[in-house]
Amino acid sequence: MKNLNKKSIDTTATKNHNIIFNILSIFFVVFVCFRDIIALYTTEYIKIIPDIMIFMLFIFVIVKNYKNLKISKGDKIVFSILILGTLISILNQVNLTNIIFQLRSISIIYILYFSTKNLGVEIKYKKIVYTFCAITIFLTLFSIIEIISEKELLFPEVWKNNIVYSTYIKRAYSLLNNPNTYAAFAIITYIMIDLRDKKNNFEKVLTVIMFLIALIAVGISASRSGAIAFVIYLIYRFLTSFKNKSKNTKILLAGTASLIIIISSIFVSKSLSDANAHSDHQELPFFNRVVVDVFSGKAFNNNVVDGRIYKINKALELFQDKPLAGFGLGTFGSSGSMRTELPHYQKYEITKDFYSDNEYIVILVETGIIGIVMFSLFVSSFIKENIKSRGLVPIMIVLAFLGLFYNIIEVLPLTFLSLFAILSTHKKESNSSSSRRSS
Repeated sequence: MKNLNKKSIDTTATKNHNIIFNILSIFFVVFVCFRDIIALYTTEYIKIIPDIMIFMLFIFVIVKNYKNLKISKGDKIVFSILILGTLISILNQVNLTNIIFQLRSISIIYILYFSTKNLGVEIKYKKIVYTFCAITIFLTLFSIIEIISEKELLFPEVWKNNIVYSTYIKRAYSLLNNPNTYAAFAIITYIMIDLRDKKNNFEKVLTVIMFLIALIAVGISASRSGAIAFVIYLIYRFLTSFKNKSKNTKILLAGTASLIIIISSIFVSKSLSDANAHSDHQELPFFNRVVVDVFSGKAFNNNVVDGRIYKINKALELFQDKPLAGFGLGTFGSSGSMRTELPHYQKYEITKDFYSDNEYIVILVETGIIGIVMFSLFVSSFIKENIKSRGLVPIMIVLAFLGLFYNIIEVLPLTFLSLFAILSTHKKESNSSSSRRSS
């Protein structure tokens, strides 16, 4: 009788944990996506709420399942990276503030991943997916109003005043306060719903809607990185589904793809021709200006002076001085590096507010060749752990590409979305976080 009572109590406790976790997960999803706008009208300190929730979840998992924790090779690699990065930083006499902030940036999403796979409760991934879709639709509706009103309606005045356009293009920043992040968010949301099992007509319709939303997001954000990432995924989807199509369908798809390429080429040529006929490019239509900016060479020239190419050159300059182990965490173009004055910045003529916008050069400069090797081992291990996820390959490809344009690990909405996009698209779903195959 005692055993039956104990079993009944454990079952009730598990159900309660399921309910509490899934309610908190929805809250977490919404809060992470809107934390910038919430912080703007409250206090910056409110941004640490997701961190607190993740660390509390981590402690809960450790206490609840300490005897049955599943520690994988990837977990050990991440732990080693954190220790190695800290030691390198100490040896380089990096300020403790920089180290702490950078450790937080690179570890927070993995702590969530580790906690999720060891939680032992049923995760309602479908609800999380639908929540992300709803948020993306809302962000796009907001962005359309933002574009039409030229940021005069609803868009925060403070954000508008802080925007310094690198070109003359007006872009949708949405409530993520970044056009590239907004575009990437919409694309990954579409990938997540597109690769799930379509169990009803609602999800089929939702997939079409999210495709259109992603297309709109790329357009109104004028995000070149987003546009390329979107095309990369569509090519991947085309190639992976092409082999299962009938002959007539293959001909239709191939013909459609060829037509799109031809029309795009004509549009680019026409836009460049119109640009030559106008001394003021502002007179050109919006999308024509986007094309001219990309293909005229202006963007490239700007990048050499103070853009991405300039940042890569600076990274290589620093890497040559400390190639093996780097300068330490929080010492180059990352969230940690912007916290204090860095002595070597003056030597290399780098300003305090320098931000790399490239995940790879941060790893290269801060941890050197050793860090690159360790990071590669982690990625390999993560892929092996989640090899049965439909979303793994395309999302990893998209993230790998976006890493050239973002400090991707530090963009919490994107990393959080990407993690759940991978976990929610496993081929064998058992609705258990312990096996990470939930629906």
